[in-house]
Amino acid sequence: MGYFVDFDGSRDLNKKKIKHLKKNWVDPFTRAMILKWTVYNVQSDRYYLITLFSESPMGSGFAIKSTITVESVAF
Repeated sequence: MGYFVDFDGSRDLNKKKIKHLKKNWVDPFTRAMILKWTVYNVQSDRYYLITLFSESPMGSGFAIKSTITVESVAF
């Protein structure tokens, strides 16, 4: 089971969403978090798909195991 939160371009709305996540979703029983985002680089005319995966054993906090993946896509 998992949850999905979409962040748009509005900085204020995104800050509210992050506060809501910290207060209501992330707790000592949270086992993993996956953050994905896409960045466009004008100079190289490429999209970069970035994934941050962080997991931990129950009750020990985060950053036990983290992986960052960057994929380059040209259209």
